[in-house]
Amino acid sequence: MPRPRFAKVAVVLVCCLLLYVGWVISSPGPDTSVRIHQPVVLRSTHEKKAALQDRVAPLGHTSRGPGIPHLPPHQTVTIATTTPPTTPTTPKPFITDRHPLFRPEVSKNKLDDARPARDLITQAVFSNSLDGESDPHARQLPQKTPTSPVPFNDGQLPGEVDWDPESLTNSSSLEKLGRSFDVRGYLRPQHMDKGDGDPMLSFSFNQVASDNTPPNRAINDLSNPKCLHYPLHNNPRLSTSIIICFHNEARSALLRTIVSILNRTPDHLVHEIILVDDASKDAMDGQLLTSIPKVKLIRLPKRQGLIRARLEGVAMAQGPVLTFLDSHCEVTKRWLEPLLSRVEEHPNHIVSPVIDIISKDTMEYIPTSLSVKGGFGPNLNFRWDQMTNKEAITIKDNMEPFQTPAIAGGLFSVKKEWFLSRGQYDSEMEIWGGENIELSLRAWMCGGKLEIVPCSHVGHIFRTSMPYSFGEGNSYHTTVGRNLRRTAEVWLDDYKHMFYDVNPSALQIDFGDVSERLALKKDLNCKPFQWYLDNVYPELKFPDPKDTTYSFIRQGSLCLDSLGDNIHQPYSELRPCNQNRPYQRWAFTSAHTIKQGLLCLTHGNHGIMQTPVLQLCSGNDSQQFQMVPPGLIQYGTSLHCLQSQGGVPVLARCSSGVAEQLWTLQKFGHTDVA
Repeated sequence: MPRPRFAKVAVVLVCCLLLYVGWVISSPGPDTSVRIHQPVVLRSTHEKKAALQDRVAPLGHTSRGPGIPHLPPHQTVTIATTTPPTTPTTPKPFITDRHPLFRPEVSKNKLDDARPARDLITQAVFSNSLDGESDPHARQLPQKTPTSPVPFNDGQLPGEVDWDPESLTNSSSLEKLGRSFDVRGYLRPQHMDKGDGDPMLSFSFNQVASDNTPPNRAINDLSNPKCLHYPLHNNPRLSTSIIICFHNEARSALLRTIVSILNRTPDHLVHEIILVDDASKDAMDGQLLTSIPKVKLIRLPKRQGLIRARLEGVAMAQGPVLTFLDSHCEVTKRWLEPLLSRVEEHPNHIVSPVIDIISKDTMEYIPTSLSVKGGFGPNLNFRWDQMTNKEAITIKDNMEPFQTPAIAGGLFSVKKEWFLSRGQYDSEMEIWGGENIELSLRAWMCGGKLEIVPCSHVGHIFRTSMPYSFGEGNSYHTTVGRNLRRTAEVWLDDYKHMFYDVNPSALQIDFGDVSERLALKKDLNCKPFQWYLDNVYPELKFPDPKDTTYSFIRQGSLCLDSLGDNIHQPYSELRPCNQNRPYQRWAFTSAHTIKQGLLCLTHGNHGIMQTPVLQLCSGNDSQQFQMVPPGLIQYGTSLHCLQSQGGVPVLARCSSGVAEQLWTLQKFGHTDVA
């Protein structure tokens, strides 16, 4: 009677076989588009080097498969990646103190044995937590040492960070970047260690410190407890396109910017991250990043500069809100929610986070004070203005957004529709510089507001020099001068002469055609600059243009020239009139001074036939001059007048019958000046 028993066994075996076949059929096949790094046991330095080299994707290929080919030098490519579906996972706790890779309990010798050779690669791990061109005037930022320092390398010197080779095998730590992104393959070609050369040379910040700072390094939660109750809109459609432009950026800094966004921003708030590669030398700087979820790339075949590069990003953006970031930033926990909430509530506001400092020397993250707001002087250069104690206390007490006359320009959020309706950026501006002042004036004068949101913090590496050029034949002076002159001509009205008063050399810089921007100003029915001074920035002390007359001081075909291009010559002389020469433009003030920039015509000697000199304006009697009929320029209340003698101005006894003492004031722009 064994047959029934055998029959039962056969049935069981058949069922098991069917279950196994069904499991095999339902299981996904191998995904050739994803490169999965398998754990490797490293027994020797030689084996470690070989294993690491084997696990680094070749340049010109990504770990997604055949890779992205190198582009011809003059080809534009737009690479848009689709976000692969992800399985929800439980977020890991936010690292509040230091990076888990740092193991101070291990001796230096053991670390030497455990790490791969530094000339191979910088290792990186990423937290799965959901926590959170530089401005030359950044040195004016009040700084304070954080109460809880955020060490980037556990007290070691830059270049001595030890990364755990096994950490990259943890797939959960790479989830935010996607399994196909090869961290080490991306960082390796540019990695720099201590002793490899001048670490400040390439990027104007310490590349060794940057390359040895973990891409997901921990940053203390800087949110005020009051920010936890900040009103957040639950609009499921509210999201932002984050636009990041870069030109020859350090890969470690660029990657750290992206990782901080992905790790510290709720996924549904980020519609896309648009990278605009402004013709970097190495196309792979941006291309290799396109395997990261939400990242899209625009590569410009020719250098356009920050302003036009951002316009390219705006044209691609699909999100209802635009958020601009620089390529060397790190966002903090809950940085985006207050910004989006504010522009959702006030669609005509441009909102900026509090910009913290990332040290260019050590990469230390340093929170900044809430007692400053953005501004500028008559030269239109951005600066940080100190608030009154009362203002600062009020802000710290309520943590509400506060108005600012200007923004630094690198980091801000704005509703896309409103940004487009107000003229975006001036596309005729070049490279970088002054666009933030132009945007600030246009926003305020054309129906908007600028605010700093104290509940949002973003760190930024502030550089004190530029690591890039401003284009062939151009310099910082000519490029920024052009941009600022366009701003003055469009938005300062009669006050533009104040700008030229402190920047006379700007008159020699071609600023192009501003007719379209003037038409925009008219179409938008924008308010005058006087309104801005009265209602937005009363602290800015511009002299009333009615109190100043700007003219050439002319005698026949000759004009009084300060010789301002000769810094060793304090005297003036008469030269052929030239309306494009800034040193022939003089300001006659209601205080009876004749000035050019910060210098005033001064009689330093009380004798007859003395040559006036140019000295810093002080308001004393030696700088008193006035125009009296029939064209005399009289020194104070004396009987001495300005007279030309041998092409040089001197002071002589006044006489209306002496032709050399008769002068004509010729206003700027008149065609009878050569």
